[in-house]
Amino acid sequence: KIPIGVQLNSFVGARTIVQLYYRYYWDNFGINAHTFSIETPVKIVPQLVVTPFVRFYTQGKADYFYPYQTAPNTVPFFTSDYDLSDFSSFKYGAGLKFIGIKGGSLKQFGLRYAHYSRSDGLYFNQLTSYLSVPTK
Repeated sequence: KIPIGVQLNSFVGARTIVQLYYRYYWDNFGINAHTFSIETPVKIVPQLVVTPFVRFYTQGKADYFYPYQTAPNTVPFFTSDYDLSDFSSFKYGAGLKFIGIKGGSLKQFGLRYAHYSRSDGLYFNQLTSYLSVPTK
């Protein structure tokens, strides 16, 4: 496995950060992949940050991938796991982060929604949250 990534973060004005990310990946199974993502955290007020994001991904199939029941009898090892096939994916969404008041009982609270879709038909919606409280 050999991943190579580059990330650039830059302030745009006083309240917005643009975060760009690119990664190239290849391995000895024959997979070559590209990932590009952008996130833009925007500080609405000092205690509230909204972060829209988008991510594109594409990969080529592993050398030993064959769709279900299509591998020739002469092939000693193969997989039909579609995570190792040719596909592309697209993910987008947004997050909210609430930053508590210093000395209060809440440090941070976050909520993030994402929609993911893949060229082979797989898709899902995801909602994640976290809560951070001060420790003594």
